[in-house]
Amino acid sequence: MFCWTELGAEHVGIIQSLIVTCKMQGIDPATYLVDVFQRVAVHPACKLEELTPRLWKGSPQMLSSVIEEAGDKTYVIDLKKSSPGVLTVNYCLK
Repeated sequence: MFCWTELGAEHVGIIQSLIVTCKMQGIDPATYLVDVFQRVAVHPACKLEELTPRLWKGSPQMLSSVIEEAGDKTYVIDLKKSSPGVLTVNYCLK
């Protein structure tokens, strides 16, 4: 593996660790990463452990909706965990 810098190698190691942990927990890594990256900015810092793959897997519904505004259009994106490790995404133009 070539990361060019020590810092780059550290970041790759963190992401690889998350991916392997997801696989060990029976979670689709892409589903987990999309959900966590979308919520990490608004998630309370005191509850950060809820974003770990082990605890994320057991929660009933992690993200209900995200509202994005693009120009004069507003999009509502509904994200629901339909089963463990599976995230259903619905886009609506509001």
